[in-house]
Amino acid sequence: MADLTTFATTVKRWMYFRVIIRAPGDSALGKAREVQWISRPSFFYASSMEPVIKSTIAVLPAADTAESLKWWTEVCGFKEIFRDATPPKYAGISRDQAQLHVAGMDDKALARKIGDQTMVRLAVVGIEAMYAEYQRRGGQVHPNGRLQTKPWGTKEFSAIDPNGVCLTFQE
Repeated sequence: MADLTTFATTVKRWMYFRVIIRAPGDSALGKAREVQWISRPSFFYASSMEPVIKSTIAVLPAADTAESLKWWTEVCGFKEIFRDATPPKYAGISRDQAQLHVAGMDDKALARKIGDQTMVRLAVVGIEAMYAEYQRRGGQVHPNGRLQTKPWGTKEFSAIDPNGVCLTFQE
């Protein structure tokens, strides 16, 4: 088991953590890996020799950002977390651990063309409940996207957003 040593100090509401992890048999100056975190209540930043990608945020095209926000919030159960203006041209939405951004485009035909070529997969826990909720909220399942288990092992269903984006909920 690795030896874990942690030091923490508080400076002006910031916490500084220094973690040193040593495998059994490593000397004090041996192959230890050091990771440092600086955090405050709503923010967490890790700095180390190796970067960590925490998540991705897809940016979806929209011919009408307000219409897209309405669909994502009312039909898919997302919540709006920010917008640049009213009416919005750019906005962020989230549900549980998933985040998406919606970007309005002045060229409506181009927005639809890009949307028709965009696909997003959302990993879900409780796919049957998600399928029922989506339909209860008025969501239309794609004719070829009914709830089913795929040969690669995921259980999923698909829909098309107002801009032609194909979204697949999968478990």
